[in-house]
Amino acid sequence: MDVTTLAVTVELEVDAPATEVFDAVADPTRVPEWSPECVHVAWIGGARGAEPGARFHARNRAGEWEWDVTCEVVEVSRPESFSWIVVGFAGDPSLPSSTWRYRLTERPGGGTLITQTFRHGPGGSHLVHAMEAQPEHAGALYEFRRTVLLNNVTTTMRTMATSLGWLPAD
Repeated sequence: MDVTTLAVTVELEVDAPATEVFDAVADPTRVPEWSPECVHVAWIGGARGAEPGARFHARNRAGEWEWDVTCEVVEVSRPESFSWIVVGFAGDPSLPSSTWRYRLTERPGGGTLITQTFRHGPGGSHLVHAMEAQPEHAGALYEFRRTVLLNNVTTTMRTMATSLGWLPAD
């Protein structure tokens, strides 16, 4: 099973201008405020904000399992898009374990359509190791992670939008 086919895309229309949305999504240090999985983010290597090449460290948690990743900003185009990679286990940015991207589209009547995409890359990851260690369960592991990602991205976007006043509270 080719893990690079694992992708998740979530869209959400919010009542905010793209510049305001961009300022929130292009600050990964805020992700722990909204995410059910990411619990800490900090800029590293002297980086102080979103610019291509800037790196940040993230800590994730799912149940009792915690893992750390190093991320590198690869695209900053205010107010249209922001993306970063998760550097794979080999440490080679040209072989990311995943790519995350926000695309922002101003709506003609006001507001912004947020499209967040996750795509697993060719670099090493915990999912790759688990699938290699348990090939008989590779399909189930792949589908489980895809479902978790879809749920977490949806929750993160809705929590962000609600907490920032872009959606009415449920």
